[in-house]
Amino acid sequence: MYKKSMIYYSYIFTLLPKENTHLEVNQRIFKEGRAYIAWKAESSIISIPIGTDSFEIKDGKIVWQSLAANIIQKNQNTKAPTYANGKICYIEIPAIDINISASFYNTVFGWNIRQQDNGGTSFDDTVGEVSGMWVTGRKLSTEPGLLISIMVDDIEASMKAVIANGGTIVQPVGIDAPEITARFSDPAGNVLSLYEERG
Repeated sequence: MYKKSMIYYSYIFTLLPKENTHLEVNQRIFKEGRAYIAWKAESSIISIPIGTDSFEIKDGKIVWQSLAANIIQKNQNTKAPTYANGKICYIEIPAIDINISASFYNTVFGWNIRQQDNGGTSFDDTVGEVSGMWVTGRKLSTEPGLLISIMVDDIEASMKAVIANGGTIVQPVGIDAPEITARFSDPAGNVLSLYEERG
């Protein structure tokens, strides 16, 4: 349930980017360790004429939260992520410098980058189906044990973008033929794979 809530909140934040969103709080109620907020929001992607958050607070910390919102999409291509048993939904990527890693994946692959209230840096892939965050103090994935593949439209162009933005190509195209793949290391040294769908 916790992970599913994280995915939903991550999805909401992708639709309400900080730089292009107008948020208005209409009502606040605080009583005996509980809080209720009614609000509305508008972005270039969606309109929320009414949204509500309810909180339970103990010792100054939020221990429970619920959210309800009437989401009206402006862009019909925008959709909620698929919720299903067995779906890969959240990835934590080791980093040395989170800002450098976030900039790399945003520039090379177009991932949406979000700043969390707790100071963490999160991402959503380009189709809004997989989210995650970068973490420091964790062993880097410098050897391809568990290997994550990122789909690209043009693998040659993506390889050039990887190199131009501080990454390294560690396996060229052709090793996994007939599949069109290549492996790269990101600026921290994690090894991942590029995958181009065969036409």
